[in-house]
Amino acid sequence: MPGHVVVIGGSISGLLAAAAASPYCDQVTIVERDHLPDGPTPRDGAPQGHQVHVLLPLGFERMCALLPGLRQGFLDAGSLIYDQAADVPEYTSAGWRVLVPSTDSIAFRRIVLEHVLRQQVLGLPNVRIVRNSAQNLVLSENRETVEGIRLRDGARLTADLVVDCSGRRSRVESWLTEAGFPAPERMTAYAFTGYATQFVRVPPGALDGFKGVVAFPTPEHLYGAVLLPGDNGIHQLTALGMMRNFPPRDPDGFLNFIDKARSPILGKIARQCVPVGDIKVYHQPGNLRRRWESASLPRRLLVLGDAAGSMNPLYAQGMTLAALGADHLRRSLDEGTGWDDLPRAVQVPFGGMIEAAFTMCAAVDSSFPGAEVDNYTPPSAEEAELGIAVEELSTLDATVAAQFVEAAFWIRPEALQTAELDDKITAWREGRSPAPPAWVTDPSRMPGVAEAVIAATTTAVQEPRHQAEDLDVDQGETIAVRFRVDGTYISAAARAGDTLMEVAVEAGVPGIIAECGGGGACGTCHVYVSADHADVIGPPSDLEDDMLDGVLAPRLPTSRLACQIDLTRPLDGIEVAVPQEPR
Repeated sequence: MPGHVVVIGGSISGLLAAAAASPYCDQVTIVERDHLPDGPTPRDGAPQGHQVHVLLPLGFERMCALLPGLRQGFLDAGSLIYDQAADVPEYTSAGWRVLVPSTDSIAFRRIVLEHVLRQQVLGLPNVRIVRNSAQNLVLSENRETVEGIRLRDGARLTADLVVDCSGRRSRVESWLTEAGFPAPERMTAYAFTGYATQFVRVPPGALDGFKGVVAFPTPEHLYGAVLLPGDNGIHQLTALGMMRNFPPRDPDGFLNFIDKARSPILGKIARQCVPVGDIKVYHQPGNLRRRWESASLPRRLLVLGDAAGSMNPLYAQGMTLAALGADHLRRSLDEGTGWDDLPRAVQVPFGGMIEAAFTMCAAVDSSFPGAEVDNYTPPSAEEAELGIAVEELSTLDATVAAQFVEAAFWIRPEALQTAELDDKITAWREGRSPAPPAWVTDPSRMPGVAEAVIAATTTAVQEPRHQAEDLDVDQGETIAVRFRVDGTYISAAARAGDTLMEVAVEAGVPGIIAECGGGGACGTCHVYVSADHADVIGPPSDLEDDMLDGVLAPRLPTSRLACQIDLTRPLDGIEVAVPQEPR
C-alpha cells in the first residue's frame, strides 16, 4: 500500500524491520545517528559487537525468510553452518548435556552479520539511510496519531508508520510520557553479567571434531566461559561472570578467569589458541521487559527489538526476537492491515514472544544470589525444583535434552510441558532415575574427547594477547585518576590508552554503570570533568553530545561520557565527579 515507513535505528532490529516493510510501501527510511561502515568493521553504537554472538535457529529461519539471499550471503562472507545442539558440548550444573541433532545454526562475528545484513537491506530499491538522530515524535494536533519524527537538526520527517528500533535505551518512552501518555509497565530481572571476549584461532585437533564447548555460570558457580565458532576460521573465546564478578581484560587475568569455569577444558584450550584481536569487555545488568502491547499509545507507532524487550545476552535471545518482531510486521502488512491498526496487530503477538523469552531468562537470572527483580515474581521452590530436574534429566535422556533444546532454541516453553516429561520428573523426585555414568559428571573430559588431547600443551607460536590501541601513547605509562563520589575520593592508576570508563569499572566506582560497555550508546558513565582538564580533553563528538542530552543527572558544561575520554599523559592527575544517577 502507498506510504512511508520511518525506522529509528540502523541496528539489526532496524535493518530487519526495514526489510519487512520494504515490499509493502513506497519508501523506508532508516534514521541512524552512527556512521554505518561499508565493510565488516565495528559500529560505534554497538559496543557489544566485539562480544560473542549466537543466532538461534528460529531467528536464522525468520531472517532468511525476510531476505532470501541472506543464507548465501553469510556463506560468501565466511560463515559456518553447524548444529549447535549436536556440535557444541555444554557442561551444566548437572554435567554434560546429551548431544542431540537439531537444526542449522549460523556461526559469525557480529561485524560480519551486520555487514551482510546491511548489504542485503540497503540493496533494496526503496530503502535509504539518513544519518541523523531522532529527537522526538511528531504527534497530530489531537495527539492521537504519530505523524513522523523530529530530527536533531530540527527537520521534520513525516511518516505513515514510525518503528522504534533504537534499543534498550530508547527515548520513546520519555517522549510519550512528556506528551501525557502513561509509561508502559516494566519488568526487570538483573543478575549483572560481565563479558570479556577475544577472537582466536583454535589449533587443529584441540576440539576433537567439535565446533566449540560451553560452561555457563550457574547460581552455585558464578564463573563461566564459552568457545564458539565464528566466521573465516575464527572462534569466539569468552569469559563470563555473574553478579558483578566481571572478567578482566588483561591477558593473564582473562585466562585465569576462564580457568574458574566449571570445566577446566576451556582454560586448557584457551591457552592453545592464537589471538587475532584484543580482549574486549562488556557489562549488562540483565533482563528488561516493557509491556508496549498493553500500553495506551498513539496510532502508527510500533516498538520492536531491545526497545520492547532486552534480555541477558547470555541466553542469545536478542537477535532472534528482532527477527520475530520483523516477521510479525511482514505478516500483518501482507494481510493488508492498515497503518492505524498495524501497530497493535504486531505489538500484541510480538509481546507474547517477548513474554516467553523474558520468563525463561528471568527464571534463571532471578535464582542467582543477590539478583535484583522488579515487578516480577521469581519461580517458587517447586518450580525451581522442576528446572533442576530437567537439567539433570537432560544429561541422561536424549528425549529430554531435545525438549530442552526446542524450548531454548525455538522459544517454545511448552516443549517442556508434556505428560511424558512429567512422568520422568516424578521418577526423578522419587529417586528412580538412573545414576549418571562417570563421564557425564567429569568436567575434564568432553563426550568422546580423548583425555590426552585435553591435557596436551600447545606447540603453536603464541602471538601477543593484547595489542596497543591506535593511540599516540606509550602503553607503559601510568596515569593518576581521582573520582569524587558523594564527597569521598577513589584513586586509581590507569594505563595510558585506557578510557576513563574502563578505569572506573575496574576500580568499582559507584555510579559508573557502563551498561553499553563503552560505545557511547547508553549515557551511564556520565561524569563532570574538572575545569582545568576540560580544555585538554576537547569538546564532545556529535554522538557523545547526543547521548549527554539524555543523561538522567543534570547536564553541566563539563559533562562528559567517561567511555569517550582516552587517558594520555596530559591528563595525569585528572579529577572527575560522578553524579549519582538513578537506575
